[in-house]
Amino acid sequence: MKKKKTVSNDSLKEKIEEILTPYPDPMSRNDFRIVCHIGTRTSLYLLQSGLVPCKNNGKKTRCYKIAKKDVAEYLYRRESDPMRYTRPAGGITTTPNTRNLPHRWSAS
Repeated sequence: MKKKKTVSNDSLKEKIEEILTPYPDPMSRNDFRIVCHIGTRTSLYLLQSGLVPCKNNGKKTRCYKIAKKDVAEYLYRRESDPMRYTRPAGGITTTPNTRNLPHRWSAS
């Protein structure tokens, strides 16, 4: 039996291929986050947790190389199952928790 392809899946695949065309294979983490419209910390979370396969060459900077096919698979699966790729609540922050710190000018 043949699987029936829906028009939306075909158009999504074509759109993803069109988006990825100008980028090199393998792409850097910065290219990955630009293509996927995600932030720096989210891209790090996805790569370090293994949700998006990548190669780490061990350098301190520019250490991730991501294959185009893995980026395409991520974009496709993100559309069908967005909850799989959401970051844990409160797991990654850009600022320290300063809510409980006393104000330095307050009367003690």
